[in-house]
Amino acid sequence: MVVAFIVAVLVFIGSLAVKILQARENPDLSEFMDKISLSSGTLAVTLELLIMVPALGWFAFASMEHYCNVISVTKSYHEIAVVLKRLYQRELEQLLQVTN
Repeated sequence: MVVAFIVAVLVFIGSLAVKILQARENPDLSEFMDKISLSSGTLAVTLELLIMVPALGWFAFASMEHYCNVISVTKSYHEIAVVLKRLYQRELEQLLQVTN
């Protein structure tokens, strides 16, 4: 669990850094990294609770899992798909400009 916590914190910090650095140049990538940082931050806090207070941690983990399955799956996956589609289109346009 400690290793998973450390990985979640590192993913959170890394995605937050990419979001900040790419905010002006590529807003779609920034938005995508924002979603990753929110997810990994929530996971890090839940894992920290699981390590420090196991009963509360399991409750938080179950609540987070339920929330992710019921609400987030339909909304987040659609939003992520839209952002990835915009990223793909932007990169395709840049590739076409380079090849011309």
